[in-house]
Amino acid sequence: MLVGRQGIFTASHELFGYELLFRAPGRTGLRIDLWNQRQQDRATEHVIAAALLDGPDIAPSLPVSINFTRSYLVAHEDLGCDPAKVIVEIVESAFADSALRDRLADLRGLGFRIALDDFRGTRSQLELLEYADFVKVDYRDLRERGPQLVELARSGVRSLSPSGSRPAPLSRSARTWASTSTRGTRSSPRFSWIVAP
Repeated sequence: MLVGRQGIFTASHELFGYELLFRAPGRTGLRIDLWNQRQQDRATEHVIAAALLDGPDIAPSLPVSINFTRSYLVAHEDLGCDPAKVIVEIVESAFADSALRDRLADLRGLGFRIALDDFRGTRSQLELLEYADFVKVDYRDLRERGPQLVELARSGVRSLSPSGSRPAPLSRSARTWASTSTRGTRSSPRFSWIVAP
């Protein structure tokens, strides 16, 4: 089984943890966010099995972030993951209803940390902010919407990590919140900043 592992580094270039990603042999450029929920849930099961259950520990003593859909979280009472190890990352397509909000409250009670993926400020994402420990913002959305997106995301979380494939300078006002951080490799970052409260 294959799984992708990208490092998440602090502003001082210390390894914080990893984001674990679904990978399939011979397939590149997978647009998993366009798959239906059942396919996305199977990808989540694959990542959990490959990285946490069946294979070697690919992130010893460091946290890992794994994408979860609403359907997966609501349908699985036991995620099969250690709350001290796994950050539950809610995909951007998740619809915030009472079932998901209750489930996130339960997961937080079990010790899981919650991240919102690709924050754009949708109604569902805003409804989930109170449960989030981390918010990931796509770098392109940050460039398009500026510091207002940072302010919106910061309104209810402990840290914010904007992301994107091509780092470029933030506006002066956005830099007042931002400190350099990366997800990827030190020489090829995908997540360019981390913003902490």
